[in-house]
Amino acid sequence: MIVRRIRPVQGCPRLLIWLRPRFENSGLKPYITIGSNHIRYVSPAQTLRLTTNATISYIIEEHPFSFSTVLSTCCWGVTKAFRPASR
Repeated sequence: MIVRRIRPVQGCPRLLIWLRPRFENSGLKPYITIGSNHIRYVSPAQTLRLTTNATISYIIEEHPFSFSTVLSTCCWGVTKAFRPASR
């Protein structure tokens, strides 16, 4: 998992988050699902998830945006299915 916290050093910088994952050696585009604070990129064999407090529509639309406070904690990694412990 990759975790990134983005803080402005001065002023109101602009940021563009550009994310286009592919599966199966770049041959398969993922099915994308969107939640209130995350984007999931789903393939038959694997699911990747970006969780952030940045505006999701800016990331999906690849639209540059400005920020003046700690922007976000972006967590990027593989989604694993939850399995209850055996008893």
